Amino acid sequence: MAQPAVYHSAVPSIATLHPNLPQSLIQSLHLDQEIAQGDIQQNQLAEESEHVAAALSSIHANGYEPAVTHDVKATVVNRAVTLRNTYAQTQFHRDDLTEIRNILLDLQRRAIRQEAIMTNARIIKRNQHLRSTTPDAALTAPVKEITGSGLNLVTVINGVAPAAAIANVNPAHNPIAVGTAHPNFDPTSMTSNDVYKLIVWYNQDYGIFPADSLGAHRDEVMHWLTTPIF
Repeated sequence: MAQPAVYHSAVPSIATLHPNLPQSLIQSLHLDQEIAQGDIQQNQLAEESEHVAAALSSIHANGYEPAVTHDVKATVVNRAVTLRNTYAQTQFHRDDLTEIRNILLDLQRRAIRQEAIMTNARIIKRNQHLRSTTPDAALTAPVKEITGSGLNLVTVINGVAPAAAIANVNPAHNPIAVGTAHPNFDPTSMTSNDVYKLIVWYNQDYGIFPADSLGAHRDEVMHWLTTPIF
């Protein structure tokens, strides 16, 4: 009977590597969990480390806890990658690195999107405050959250494929990356083509329907810019 795979070296806890973290955070996220050399490898440990990486990345992006620095964020992400990589090499043949790379790339993509979501939460809260206190102030455009182009979304809304000038704002051969900042814009003066370009760039339709007027398009974009989702 095959022996279960074990960890060939110890994996220190986040609390050991960053002892200045608040005890409340250490306890709530189990940041004091050590892995000893010889412990049996478990997928659950990799998953838990990924959840911790996502949670602390969000806390860092939102600025909720000053002790969660960029170094702390890097540590938790690297620890999660290490545990996932170790478990993946056990599950798949050690010479077959393709699957392992795919797992790591997926983890990286999820972390980038999570950071974009947290960045936008801060931007939209600021926009909401500005809108209520200084209605004429320029609003900050969110960063891109969703991978890909919104070309198909515009086709559904407009009824026909958009012109090249619209499609080319996010071309297939050179797509806009998640987390990229968009230049600021004024929703109150946007034309229909401006709205379509925005949809193609962000790959979001803002709740716009085919029968909506230009005024409704502008209102939906303004709602998106100034309404927090959480």
